[in-house]
Amino acid sequence: YEEKLSLKNFDFLQENMPMNEIYSRMGKAESETEDDARWSLYKLDDGNTLYLGPEYDLLKKVVLKTSTGTEILIHFDSAGKLNIKMPKY
Repeated sequence: YEEKLSLKNFDFLQENMPMNEIYSRMGKAESETEDDARWSLYKLDDGNTLYLGPEYDLLKKVVLKTSTGTEILIHFDSAGKLNIKMPKY
């Protein structure tokens, strides 16, 4: 992915979206395993990191980890779309 990455680049994310669809659009993510959970992560240009949590290769959880270490769960709305408004932290 050649553009500068920001949270807005991920406004297309939907609950249960196949991870391969995300990778084909955004490029392969770095991966990290924490507490037996596998996360795909994208480092954003503002110093924050977006963590995508799949289950069975479908997107289930999105967490924004700020450059100060604060973790913010980003919720899906009732239609399954990501509530992409930048949270205050």
